[in-house]
Amino acid sequence: MLLTHGLAIRRMTGALLLGLALGPARQADAASPPLGGEIRLEAFHTDDLFPGGSTRESDDGVRLSLRPEWSARVGHGLRTKLWAKVVVERYRHWTDRDLERWEAGLDVKHGAHRLRLYGGTTPDELYFPSSAGGAFLDRRHVGLEARAGFALSWFALGGIEYEREDFVTNYNERDDHRWTTFLGAAREFESGRRAELSYRYRRQDSVTDLYTYGQNALRLDAEWAVPRIVSAAIRVEYALRDYRTGQSFASNFGREDDRWKILGRLHRKVVGPLDAEVFDEWRRTASTRLSKNYEVNTVGVALAASR
Repeated sequence: MLLTHGLAIRRMTGALLLGLALGPARQADAASPPLGGEIRLEAFHTDDLFPGGSTRESDDGVRLSLRPEWSARVGHGLRTKLWAKVVVERYRHWTDRDLERWEAGLDVKHGAHRLRLYGGTTPDELYFPSSAGGAFLDRRHVGLEARAGFALSWFALGGIEYEREDFVTNYNERDDHRWTTFLGAAREFESGRRAELSYRYRRQDSVTDLYTYGQNALRLDAEWAVPRIVSAAIRVEYALRDYRTGQSFASNFGREDDRWKILGRLHRKVVGPLDAEVFDEWRRTASTRLSKNYEVNTVGVALAASR
């Protein structure tokens, strides 16, 4: 099985690299729509693969991301981009956690404005291991994002996403659907600097109400660069999650979580289209249900090439 997956990955990688190498360069040529994309390979270590569980499960993993895209002008200043993305993850010890994420979308742009429609699926993902064979689930999602550009490089952002989670029979009381909406503003500066602030609300409803919650989150993103040397990005997010089980006997009754996430990245050009990157992600949850308190750190390196 691993040999089959490895062969498939090598074939997909070779196909995309060939497309990047032979595809036409980006240009405003309606008669020859440009073909491009990105390939990214990450190697990382996490000190807890299933945070919130009874024991910490550290592991090493690799993640391959392929994102081919096709762009075209359709007249009256409109540009379209059709794209697809597949993410393949493999782990050293917890091979049951190996997964593939599939996504596709369409971007429509006019000047600084953009509308994005997308959808995707993740089949057979291991949510957490157990003596009953593991809580596997299928994820499916669709969404819409909009960006409006204004003077002085200001942007208004917004979006909505619907996601459905279907667990295996032993854990079907966890089946749920969730809605996530966000509103934000961004500002771009000279020399590759950018800042974005957004508010996000997520509502999850489980079929039994035992895992129903509402979550409010604030997210700050910042990017900056030292020309021809290095560029950096940081994301800081705080979320307050309130569970709404409605059942006093439920383990999540009255539960409230404070959730923090900080992600930092440093990257620089290596040669041609090749970039190198190091990253570090820290997550912490402080819960009124003490068994769900956790702190996890993930560090890694990445190589990426795009056209």
